[in-house]
Amino acid sequence: MTVEKIIETNKLLVMIDFANREAEKILVRAKELNKEAESLPDEESAEGLKIIKETERLKGRLEGIHIMMNELNRLATKS
Repeated sequence: MTVEKIIETNKLLVMIDFANREAEKILVRAKELNKEAESLPDEESAEGLKIIKETERLKGRLEGIHIMMNELNRLATKS
């Protein structure tokens, strides 16, 4: 393996590790939000709407991570 190939492989591994760590953070926060939502008497209250808003934001972050990783895999298989 050339040095350039080793560096590219390490960069990909770092990106995969980053994506996994971010996904784990999102999962932990989503579980916390789920517990908070279960304890609310009214899901349409201001607090309930804040939980829904944050859940949607987390969902978007996770989708962004998946898009990024799919693009990296596409680029890696192309070269």
